[in-house]
This record gives sequence, structure tokens and C-alpha cells, in this order.
Amino acid sequence: MLLTELFNKAADIVLKTQNSGSIYAKVDIGGRELGFKLGKWPKDSSDPKSNWTFTFVEYGDEDEDDEFDLYDEGETYNVTGSGNEFEVFATAKKFLELAIKKVKPDVIHFEADKTFGENRAKLYTRMIKRWSPPGYHHEIHPTEESDYY
Repeated sequence: MLLTELFNKAADIVLKTQNSGSIYAKVDIGGRELGFKLGKWPKDSSDPKSNWTFTFVEYGDEDEDDEFDLYDEGETYNVTGSGNEFEVFATAKKFLELAIKKVKPDVIHFEADKTFGENRAKLYTRMIKRWSPPGYHHEIHPTEESDYY
């Protein structure tokens, strides 16, 4: 399978805005509830076009509200091994495209944690080299624990 096929089948997304100005969406993929977020960094920044950070998580059973909180109990950033990774990454790309159109950030940051090995960082690096949103360029800052984009 080609890397371009990775982006073909995204789940339906409805963007929502938190009081903080962050953009988020909750999506069901293969019976798993995933959250995608593009949030201001630092959180208290008054500049709406400054730095933003992108993240996504799998929600746990404890999540009852519709808000996206990176620190809720039960959420995981770990590789779950539960499948549908192509739809997950296609949905992440679609989410970013929609969120970028909405807030037009100057800079977007994200991280590939290497806790469970280098595969996630290698995939993220290939993805960002192949797909950088129009008007953006990419930089990769590798460390032993994580790669930062």
C-alpha cells in the first residue's frame, strides 16, 4: 500500500471550538472514540495566529463530557494495536486541513513519542515530508525520547 492511500478514507468530522479558542473534534473510528485537537501554545497566548499544537488521543470510558481535555483520566496517546490506523491518519489529516482553514495558525507543533519504539516517529516524519499544508514548511527536531515537528 502506498503512503498516499493512507489519506484516502477519513471519518466524518464536525469541528467544535472550546472556550480557550482551541479547535477539536471527537470521532468514532472502528468503535473507538478518538479526539483531535489544535490548541494555542502557550494556552494563554492572546495572539490568535501564533503557535498552535496538534494532538490526538483515544478516549477512555471515563470521558463523559464533549470537551477535549488532554489530561482527562482514561485518555491514551499510546499505540493501541486495535486497527484502523489508515482511517485514523486520514482523519488526522482532514482535521488539520479543516482546523487550519478556520484559525490560520502561523506555526503548528506536534510530537512523536518514541517510548514504544521508533516506528511512530518514522511514520510521522514520512507523513510530514509528503504532506505539509500549503503555505507551511516542516522542521524536524529529533531527540532520544521524541521527535518534535
